[in-house]
Amino acid sequence: MTSKPTPAAFTEGNEATPLITAEETYDAVEHAILAAKQTVYMAYWAFDPDMATVSNKAPDDWAALIQETVERGVE
Repeated sequence: MTSKPTPAAFTEGNEATPLITAEETYDAVEHAILAAKQTVYMAYWAFDPDMATVSNKAPDDWAALIQETVERGVE
């Protein structure tokens, strides 16, 4: 007999936004990094720091975005 998985516990006030395309996803991640005040945690299967950013508010590439974020004092 198989049992049903236990539903995940959600903390009130959290939300999830479905991001379908790569451009939507990278734009959202770039904006989140630009808005970070304390810490940024990133986990990717593959990551190219020379990849161009898609947000018009971010620097030209991910390396520059991360460098700018660190220089703002964000870990």
